[in-house]
Amino acid sequence: MTKSLVIGIYCADFDSAKIFYTNYLDFDVDLDEVISYGSSSFRRLILIHRLLPLFKIEFYKPSNDLEFSLIGKSGGTINLFMLPSVRFNEVYELLKNTSSFIDIAEAPYGRFLNLRDPMGNHICLNNLVDGE
Repeated sequence: MTKSLVIGIYCADFDSAKIFYTNYLDFDVDLDEVISYGSSSFRRLILIHRLLPLFKIEFYKPSNDLEFSLIGKSGGTINLFMLPSVRFNEVYELLKNTSSFIDIAEAPYGRFLNLRDPMGNHICLNNLVDGE
């Protein structure tokens, strides 16, 4: 049995999250369907990372006020997660003048692009291209 890491993220707008994560963070759709159960139904959206195929994200629609209040609350300025990126410069150019851009950090051991997803979660991209 293959093991994977799946994290859950509260999300009020699945379509915005899907566009952001697939266009900028190198995720693909693993599952996107509406599931009916009795008289109710809900959308299930799971994305899988292209470079880390054992890493998946499942988005959850908040069902009460407490869950709505948790959207984008990943610990203040602490990143929800850090991801490798081979499109680092491209993503930077696309997002540098948007509300998703936080900053870019240069260190002797790497370059880091700090972003905010549509829910407000902080995400860090690590440049995987040598010499950049």
